[in-house]
Amino acid sequence: MKKFNIEIGFKNLRQFFILVLLFIVLTGFFTFITLIILIHSEDTVKVPDVKGLNIIDAAERLQSLGLNYYVSLKSSNDYPKFTVVSQGIEPDEEVKKDRKIMLLVSSGSEFLDIPDLVNKNIKQIEQIFTSDSKVYIEKVEFVNSVKPVGTIIDQSPKPGSFSSDRIGLRLWVSNGRGQIDLSLNGLYEKEALIKAKQEGFSTLVEYSNVDDPKKDGKVISFEVVKGYINIVKIVVGKLSDKDYKTIIFNIPEELDRKIVRLVCFDNRGKTILFEGRAYPGEDIIETFRPFGNPKIYLYTVENNEEKFYKEITD
Repeated sequence: MKKFNIEIGFKNLRQFFILVLLFIVLTGFFTFITLIILIHSEDTVKVPDVKGLNIIDAAERLQSLGLNYYVSLKSSNDYPKFTVVSQGIEPDEEVKKDRKIMLLVSSGSEFLDIPDLVNKNIKQIEQIFTSDSKVYIEKVEFVNSVKPVGTIIDQSPKPGSFSSDRIGLRLWVSNGRGQIDLSLNGLYEKEALIKAKQEGFSTLVEYSNVDDPKKDGKVISFEVVKGYINIVKIVVGKLSDKDYKTIIFNIPEELDRKIVRLVCFDNRGKTILFEGRAYPGEDIIETFRPFGNPKIYLYTVENNEEKFYKEITD
């Protein structure tokens, strides 16, 4: 009777250990599976939908999820400039963190071609480039030119392709004034420059030796160079034996630290040769080219008002 009970207990104990071992194995297995799932979920993320977002907003959204990105540009008429047109990985797809997502970004509308309009007639161009077109006429400026009235003689921008939604053209057009009424001969240089400027000219000045003192400092000839910016080239006479003159003035004590102004009066009118603060013992040395017989005067200046001090003679 006792032997029978021992055998029964032994069998029960063995079954118990088998159950315990099976429990431990199953617990370890499910723990391992759980860890794998947790680890996998920590290393992956779902790709967000950034299509239609501004590139800055799209970048911030990707980076907040641990994703990187790179940008490729494409011209587009349907998406505003710097807007995401499409993405390399579809939304909600699960990828590892630090994955780089390609973002195709709009660079704006397609390139616009600007043709060469020089020598074309403005009337024809106005019918093509209206205010409603992508390339339109923004400003027309008429200038003196020997070309027929209405001929385009220059343009901005120059011909080429441009990445822009719209482009405004600025055109310089001939007004047909081939002969320009401008009389400068016999005027002093300063007077001629003022008159040319009033008539809308840019100026170039050259000097030519003359023997007649009456022509010294005066315009002896001029030439108009026509273009979209008209330039008048002025030739001024000068006596060959009076090319340059040098003035040397030693500053006395009574002018200590005063503002002084050295002025030349000749055929050109008034020319300031020097202006500055005076220090006793120093020299004012100025070399200039006079026109006609110059008079040199020294003034003191206070509150921009001149007060005669003396005439400087050789």
